[in-house]
Amino acid sequence: MAGMAGGDYGPLFQSFSEDVRWHVIGATKFSGTITGKQEVLAKRMRPFRELMKPPLIIKARNFISEGEFVAVEADGQGVTKDGKPYNPSYCMIFRVKNGVVTEFTEYFDTDVSVTALGR
Repeated sequence: MAGMAGGDYGPLFQSFSEDVRWHVIGATKFSGTITGKQEVLAKRMRPFRELMKPPLIIKARNFISEGEFVAVEADGQGVTKDGKPYNPSYCMIFRVKNGVVTEFTEYFDTDVSVTALGR
């Protein structure tokens, strides 16, 4: 989360297991479930980065941890390449096993996403 607060998503990606499952809620262009670290890079991280002016900052406000799960409440701050603000609130649920993220579920304000990025 410290990396994302500075606009660096490398540490997040590096923390994923090779068979990570990433769930994005809602009916946005990024919603759905994908599996595998390379699919995450190809279908979520790169396409999203192509729409945004760097950096997209995500700052954690609260953490809750129990067993294998870590919940993070966070706020995003960014601008799309066509100048629209992108400032969603998030709840991210990480499942961590043996020090790596095996599952990641992302809840966020889908209206902010659709308004800024389109459906």
